[in-house]
Amino acid sequence: MVKSSWWVVVVAVASGACASAGGSRDSGRVAAAPDRARLAASPARIVSAETETVGLGVVTYAVEVEVRNDGATPAATEGLTLALTSGGRTLARRTFDASASVAVGASARLVERWSVDTAQLTSKDRELRPGVVVPCVLEAVVALRGPRGLQDAPASARVDLPLPTPPRLEARTLRCAADGDRVRGTVRFDLQNPNVFPLDAERFSFSLRLGGAEVAVEADTPPSLPPQGAAPWDVAFEAARSDARWAEGTAPGVAFLLDGTLLAFSPFGVLVFPTGASGAIEISR
Repeated sequence: MVKSSWWVVVVAVASGACASAGGSRDSGRVAAAPDRARLAASPARIVSAETETVGLGVVTYAVEVEVRNDGATPAATEGLTLALTSGGRTLARRTFDASASVAVGASARLVERWSVDTAQLTSKDRELRPGVVVPCVLEAVVALRGPRGLQDAPASARVDLPLPTPPRLEARTLRCAADGDRVRGTVRFDLQNPNVFPLDAERFSFSLRLGGAEVAVEADTPPSLPPQGAAPWDVAFEAARSDARWAEGTAPGVAFLLDGTLLAFSPFGVLVFPTGASGAIEISR
């Protein structure tokens, strides 16, 4: 289980500026989505917005927002709201308690990491299918206090919201032969990638049970998988003959259970998937 986490760091970037960071809240002072004119006139801008880490059920963004003081008197920030939107819908929102003094003609930068609970999003919104990458707009609103009171300073940037889902395994065939008191063979699986982005499998740690007994295994390196594609994957196994009576029987198949963890490289970094399958597999005689 992955737990969401967040934290805020405020960095002063101009002479005389000072900053401090606080917590965050889900409710508070939230402005409506800004139009182009407001964005162009705003003293705030998003310096960078990167997808820092991606996991099953959580995506963490690293965001840096700069706000400048173009007025004739000192100003201060009193909060920062981030919202993730797509197609006019607000998918997630978080308000951070951040304060920074901004001297005349100076700027302050608000740097934060925001973890978005994508498991909750996909459970509530059927349009957000696991396995896709959703184009989004990240909207930032800095609450800036100046001589005319508290004003909103909006900014926005485009980001992607990846929603990875684990690869699927489908058992194809099992070939085996008795050799003295041992039974040796190979199970062929199809490893399927339901995601719209490629996966370069690096390591697969797993256990395999055939006919209810765990068998010793030696597997090929998992294949690289194209977007929404599949590739064969062979697993060699060895078992005591007493644990593999099914190999000498007449049944067309044998029950299997594979349970493991797949590590793969993706366009969003390293992903770790729980991956497994169970059922009956055909024995090729």
